[in-house]
Amino acid sequence: MKTYTLKDKIMLCCIAVPTIIFFAVALRFFTVKILAGQFAMDNGFTRTILFDIPEFQPQTLKRHEKTEIDWAARYPFAEKDAPADEEEKTLWNFKERLTKKFDEKIRDKANKWTNERLMFYHQIAETGRFYERALNWYVTPRHPGGNTSEAVPIGGGYFSAMVNRVDMREYVSSVLSCRDFCREGSIDFLYVQTPQKIGKYDDPELSGVVDFTNQNGDDMAAGLKAAGADFIDIREEAHKDLIINREMFFKTDHHWQPRYGLWATGKIVRHLNEKYNFGIDEKIYAPQNYKYTLCKNYFLGNLGHDLTLAKVEPEDFMLVYPDFPTDLTYQIPTRNIDKRGDFLITYNMEHLERKDYYNLSPYEGYNYSNNALTLIRNNLPAAHGKILLVKDSNASVIAPFLALGVKNIDIIDMRHFTGSLRSYIKETKPDMVIMAYNIGAYRGIDWRSHKDMFDFR
Repeated sequence: MKTYTLKDKIMLCCIAVPTIIFFAVALRFFTVKILAGQFAMDNGFTRTILFDIPEFQPQTLKRHEKTEIDWAARYPFAEKDAPADEEEKTLWNFKERLTKKFDEKIRDKANKWTNERLMFYHQIAETGRFYERALNWYVTPRHPGGNTSEAVPIGGGYFSAMVNRVDMREYVSSVLSCRDFCREGSIDFLYVQTPQKIGKYDDPELSGVVDFTNQNGDDMAAGLKAAGADFIDIREEAHKDLIINREMFFKTDHHWQPRYGLWATGKIVRHLNEKYNFGIDEKIYAPQNYKYTLCKNYFLGNLGHDLTLAKVEPEDFMLVYPDFPTDLTYQIPTRNIDKRGDFLITYNMEHLERKDYYNLSPYEGYNYSNNALTLIRNNLPAAHGKILLVKDSNASVIAPFLALGVKNIDIIDMRHFTGSLRSYIKETKPDMVIMAYNIGAYRGIDWRSHKDMFDFR
């Protein structure tokens, strides 16, 4: 009988671990894509293999049903803006096409299936973080796009991404192009710029030194101002109100707290009244007219997911909703949602059913997170006006509050809406288009996919 030395045993372990991981990934991939995806199997085997992926469990499968919509067919692009046809396949560009396909698809899928889709991934990650903490070792992870460093400690228990300097001329040009298109249709246009965690005025040792979100935001504001575009910089509003910037945000997430979304909505409404005579009752947005339900230790943000519970603690989450009568009709076509009720129908309560730090996010409950198109109608007789809100996720805590002051608000997230924004505007004819974007969103525009936040064609 062969005797194995310590070296042999170590080598066998080194071979066994990646082999087990490979087969675990392959089994899950086959189960998700073939058994559950193609054959819609839902039995003891699939539930066991996918035990820690909530959307494949029986209690959530029905709620996660979605409808695929060809937005480009409904709202077609002008010929000059249509998505480019597949480039001619020649021997000369074979290497470039192969490299691009690998970088954009294979690498991303491999990362996904060997990270959050891996069995016991979070337990493995927590073990690694415990090990790092024991060694007092901290390595700042890089964002997959290479433009930021994620989960950097900035003091007081807060973590933030660090963003590089970006040439903002392309962003300014894209926004102004949409503004000019709206002008041609006699539609008012407003750009709202929301803050990021590192403050322009509060963090001089970080802002402009290791993080350039504020400098990018300043360049955007200057470009829009020079062109005469109407805009609100929420950073400046917070400074006027003596709000410490980072205190608006969750410690372990890049999003701000819902009560500051309500506060920001009040600033937007005041601007709409003063400049565009919307006539919205501003008392609607007084903080004392809302109820606040505190959910203790319910939230772990995206940055917290990277750090895991080994390094950070869950945070409290505040659900904010009106303490006055509301009557809304709420529709999300891709989620098959069409319902009528009070303000709370705009919140996905699934995210508050239980504490599940890695799979549920109470913040994403607001406005059902990010969807291609959401429609809210205010059924109260005093409401009037129609707004199209083009937004990122930070405006998820603005949109439902803004809906309380107008008759209709259509909400588009350009990352999911693959049709032509201009066709949608032309067909639906809103009174105003509002773009609400965070200063951390400026990370390069992808003009090919029609899935970029700043592709407003």
